Amino acid sequence: MKKIINSIRQPITRKNHDNISIKHEQLLSELGLTVYDWAEDFFSTKNLNKALKYSNVFDNYIGNFTQYNGVGGDITKLSVKNKIKIYCKYKGYEFNPAEHVNVNSDLIIKYDPDTKTSVEYIFIKKYR
Repeated sequence: MKKIINSIRQPITRKNHDNISIKHEQLLSELGLTVYDWAEDFFSTKNLNKALKYSNVFDNYIGNFTQYNGVGGDITKLSVKNKIKIYCKYKGYEFNPAEHVNVNSDLIIKYDPDTKTSVEYIFIKKYR
């Protein structure tokens, strides 16, 4: 079982793309190479293993994909979050690990004293 988990967590690059499993092919197909390239850039080491305000992540995504809005469906916060979850599965990362989410939820919600509102965060955990 440990060997299987380690193989799932092994990063996939374009160099070893021909050797990946069918499951990884399916994930890449769902994700799309354009979104994969965005995620590789955005979730470089500077945005891994820390809480990120989801509105900032979404705004960055929208800034890169505005030309696609309405093509094959509108870009929504849920659709972007689903793409990020697929990216995490593909890379072997964990999306919103249990130790960071709110009780009885799969979300990370924090109170922002400046705006006096609740703000959603995401956390992408990279195993070392």
